[in-house]
Amino acid sequence: MPKNFHVYKSSAGSGKTYTLVKEYLKLVLPDPGKVKHILAITFTNAAAAEMKERIINAIGEIAALQNTQNDRKGEKLLSEIISDWKNEKKSHIPDKHTLIINAGKALKQILHRYSDFSVSTIDSFVHRVIRTFAFDLRIPFQFEVELDTDMLLKQAVDLLINRAGSQQDITDLLVTYMMNQADDELDTRIEQKIAGMAKTLTDEESILYIQQIKDIPIQDFKALAKRLRQSARRFEQEVGREAGEALRLIREKSIPVSAFYRGKQGIVAYFYHLAEGNIREKIVPGSYVQSTFSEDKWVSAKCSANDRDLIMEIRQDITRHYENIQKLAAKKLSAYLVELALLKTIFPLALLSEVEKMLEQIKEENVILHISDFNKKIADIVSRQPVPFIYERLGERYKHYMIDEFQDTSLLQWQNLLPLVENGLSEGYMSLVVGDGKQAIYRFRNGDVEQFAALPKLTKGLHALSRPEWEVTLANNFEGKPLETNWRSTKAVVDFNNRFFTHTRRLLGEDVQKIYDDLQQNISPGKGEGYVEIRFAEGNGRQEIAEKTLNEVVDIIQHCSKTGHPLSDITVLCRFHNEASMVARELLGRNIPVISKESLLLDQSDEVNFMVAIIRLLANPNETIAAAEILSYLVKTGRIGDTASLHESLKESGLYRRNIDHGKNLCDGLESLLQRNGISFAFRDFAHLNLYDGCEAIVRMFFAHQTPPNPFVAFFMDAVYDFSAKHTPSFGDFISWWEENSRDYSIVVPKGVEAVQVMTVHKSKGLQFPVVIHPFASQTSDRLTRKGLWTDSAGSGIPEIPAQWFEMTKSSLEGTPFEADLREEMEKTFLDMLNATYVAFTRASKKLFIISKKEQKKYKPQSVNGMLHGFLQEQGLWKEDIDSYAFGQDVPPVKKDKAAGDLEPHIRQLLSNPWSRAVRMRSHQREHSVLSGQPDPLERGNLLHRAMENIHSPEDIEPVLDRLHATGDIDPERKNAWAGKIRKMMEHHSVAPYFVKGVSSKSEAGLFDENGAFYRPDRVVFLEDQCAIIDYKTGKTYAKHEDQMNAYAGILQKMGYARIQKIVLYLDEAEVKIF
Repeated sequence: MPKNFHVYKSSAGSGKTYTLVKEYLKLVLPDPGKVKHILAITFTNAAAAEMKERIINAIGEIAALQNTQNDRKGEKLLSEIISDWKNEKKSHIPDKHTLIINAGKALKQILHRYSDFSVSTIDSFVHRVIRTFAFDLRIPFQFEVELDTDMLLKQAVDLLINRAGSQQDITDLLVTYMMNQADDELDTRIEQKIAGMAKTLTDEESILYIQQIKDIPIQDFKALAKRLRQSARRFEQEVGREAGEALRLIREKSIPVSAFYRGKQGIVAYFYHLAEGNIREKIVPGSYVQSTFSEDKWVSAKCSANDRDLIMEIRQDITRHYENIQKLAAKKLSAYLVELALLKTIFPLALLSEVEKMLEQIKEENVILHISDFNKKIADIVSRQPVPFIYERLGERYKHYMIDEFQDTSLLQWQNLLPLVENGLSEGYMSLVVGDGKQAIYRFRNGDVEQFAALPKLTKGLHALSRPEWEVTLANNFEGKPLETNWRSTKAVVDFNNRFFTHTRRLLGEDVQKIYDDLQQNISPGKGEGYVEIRFAEGNGRQEIAEKTLNEVVDIIQHCSKTGHPLSDITVLCRFHNEASMVARELLGRNIPVISKESLLLDQSDEVNFMVAIIRLLANPNETIAAAEILSYLVKTGRIGDTASLHESLKESGLYRRNIDHGKNLCDGLESLLQRNGISFAFRDFAHLNLYDGCEAIVRMFFAHQTPPNPFVAFFMDAVYDFSAKHTPSFGDFISWWEENSRDYSIVVPKGVEAVQVMTVHKSKGLQFPVVIHPFASQTSDRLTRKGLWTDSAGSGIPEIPAQWFEMTKSSLEGTPFEADLREEMEKTFLDMLNATYVAFTRASKKLFIISKKEQKKYKPQSVNGMLHGFLQEQGLWKEDIDSYAFGQDVPPVKKDKAAGDLEPHIRQLLSNPWSRAVRMRSHQREHSVLSGQPDPLERGNLLHRAMENIHSPEDIEPVLDRLHATGDIDPERKNAWAGKIRKMMEHHSVAPYFVKGVSSKSEAGLFDENGAFYRPDRVVFLEDQCAIIDYKTGKTYAKHEDQMNAYAGILQKMGYARIQKIVLYLDEAEVKIF
């Protein structure tokens, strides 16, 4: 009897997708009509798209053999398929010509009836089933699918909080919960607490438990909390009473603590802690306390004879109190600890059932289903309907099932597919699953690797449907097929991973070690030597280690680039988003191009957050936090002086809170402060601008001069445009929208661009890269993946509520009946970490670089750097004074010529022009000079004066002239010429002191003499002991210029300024004249 349930246990790079494609072809080549009877399921949309492409390409390559015999791929694949059939002793093997003809037919059927070509994610398949069964499930046909879990839960929590004050029972519950948190000195931010726990609503495990508590009245939860608190208090009082009596005996005899064995670490301290109510942490006696009673060690070495006699008098009574405490602990401690643990979660649990109601209300009102609902709905169908009925309603009868990435399939997903797979097997049709337990990294999304390791047995999970015939069918048809050769990586990479993970496998518990049973891989011939390097970064504190790690990343990238690797060969894989973000920003700061959608989020950019702060202040002119963020950015970037000068400026500008409270306008104060620091910014200029034009104005003012341009700013402007095109483009509406949607916007770099990729390990799964750098390889498994534990009343011994939830922490579960669950979760979390490390280490096809932290003291064995340290010790390589270890040979790659026309255009500057200047009326007398490109002397003088009005230091020259160029007022040649002349004058030794950031100055300020005559010097600078008058001139030197400067000086002398410097800058000739 043929074995039709094929289970492929693969490893990284072992060709599982190739195997799936080949098995698909083995079904359709003999009979092209089978295309519509095959359902292939994978984990992600990208994987489904890749599988479709590879199936179609493979069929096309074989079909092409009809016209040519030169398609080596098609010939090789067809030969492998025929060889497999011979090895399987297939009764009838069609001839090669027939198979080639059938390949053409299959390709035609796929292309002409594409809907019959069923390769999809499991969510897509289940979605299709739900659409079909919408009427039976009482779901509106027009429902929409919601993917954003956080947004949906936030809406539900907000809706619940909004009912406070109007719905008494919810109000009382929220108030009681907050008071309890405050009493216990815990976090009282109730929204975050509820939202965090509400995420359990999307877990498969929560389904049955939530159903059991959703109809329980809030009063029942409150009554239980009261009962638990009273019970816990009684136990504390009983223990405290016994401990207090023991202390009373000691005090009555006036025996000093030092007289007892181990003094302050002995029995006196033990009784004292218990008497004070510190029961949970101290009731279990330490070794010194136990020795006092078990080994009769009562007195210290320094104990006097008198104190010894007194201790001997009371030791029997003290022993009795101690034994009474131990009897109480043996009888009630476990229940007491459970009561304390449930008291931590009882109110959030009560609120959780209310959030679930809010969630259902939101779904119903908006006609939506969350993606997590899919499997819950289909499970209901599978449990109640016969399998053929499901086939009929789907409109197609699948016979063969191919399930990829089975290690990440959830228990509920598998049990929804199981009846269909079992039905096909029972009728003699082949099905297969492919997976690698070492790459199971999605347990936080309900993935269950244990069911893959158990096949063909079925795990007795929470949702297991009791149908023993399914397991019998799987067992009778089971055939395990390991994929043992690594076709991806070079010899050094495969050999290193074989040895390293053989070493780390021993750290796993016996129950999960089997997942790494098929670890060893054969090396594919012809892959080359390859290279692996482990580097250790050493430093004091997190910041220094991070900086050194980032330096190592840059060093490796530069080394690989110099030795011939294009940047597109290199990928940096990080375990967490914040690490990837650090790397991406560091590389951008070093002018290394980066591709990273998940690490280059716009809301992580200081420049974008600065722009958003300005928008927030425009929407709400009294938002002090936004003003503080604006100032913080300007100080950080050097646009405003140091914090000391900022402190003075804040006082002078009236920006302190007390001034705002007394009517000082925040925007006016901020404007004043900016102007004191040479930044011309007026909020009133935005009054007539819409959102997009306002943002353009901010860009022109602060970022137009940046070279190269800031990509975050450019992509933020795209986001502003997206919002403006779909919504009312007001500043206030944009802020609300940005708060909800900012995480969806990032820098997007097109494929094919020469750049380093930065991504998380989870995103890299299924991919391969020539060079992989894995920094921050020092993670521990201290943070548990699973945040809570559901149990029923039988498990907790608390009968009032049928389902209870406990925090998965040591402080909650140690010493309770659930301690074994805690240990199991700790073991699984370590496996999660090890699997993520396996994925990271196995993505490289040629070279792997690992950057870890060098510990100054002791390594944790179950941390990644501890495992690397232990591995190197085992290999006899570890030396304290060595920070780098290499395996294999770092050989330069074979260079590839860049294809002609592979141009990489770069935007060199953000160009932004106000539209109001795009159409301008010019006077008739200037028309000829403007059209000819030669500004007349008057216009040229005005332009130079306008430029100099905004140039306060040499750093302002380029930005100001760039703006004139961007608006079309000057051409590039004139811009460069002016820049050189202005810089030359400003660097003159007599001029330089007056063009420094932060000096007090006035531009175009009016002066009146005693006769009422009006004067306007171009610039007046005030220093501590003098002032300087500076005028800008074009053209030649005239004697009247000196008369004009003397007139200015005379007025200033009468105003009390004794020392006055008179300077004229002749801009055409770059000449400085001092009078």
